[in-house]
Amino acid sequence: MLNVADHQLTDKLANAIYRPLWIMTSHRDGELSGSLVISALSLYRSQPVKVVVCVTKHDYTHEVVMASRVFALHVLRPDQIQLAAHFAYQSSRDVDKFASLDYKIGLTGSPVLKDCLGYMEFEVLADVDTPTHTVVVAEVRNAEAYVPLEGIVPGAGVNEEWFRKNAPPHPKSLAATGRH
Repeated sequence: MLNVADHQLTDKLANAIYRPLWIMTSHRDGELSGSLVISALSLYRSQPVKVVVCVTKHDYTHEVVMASRVFALHVLRPDQIQLAAHFAYQSSRDVDKFASLDYKIGLTGSPVLKDCLGYMEFEVLADVDTPTHTVVVAEVRNAEAYVPLEGIVPGAGVNEEWFRKNAPPHPKSLAATGRH
């Protein structure tokens, strides 16, 4: 029997769960890329730690991650809304997102931001293609915290709700209304 659930109901139920927000960065042939990842991620405890992340195909970072098979995930602080918008509102196809940022090249070759709570670098082990995303299973290769470990507690990072409440208007929405 086919049960097509009500979209509004399924959306509300899915959004009742904590929705993390990360910046994903990667590299390919000396080219750096990064994008914002919202709620499409799950870490699981194993030795070493693994992650399952859905990478949207319309983001340029998808192409870069699929080619290099490595990426880094960064945890933001609540005072970093402009950094989140910087990665969310423009494409690495058109803009060098790292030109104005303090970063270093990590163990996997991925760019890692120096101003955040911390980051983890991953190597892709497997991927599953879907119409809109690629589901990636990856294993941690490196991690670093920029704050004392005691400062990294549940809720220290940010989530989708924080972004939606605090993000400045998207530049494209301003252009559409004639306001800049």
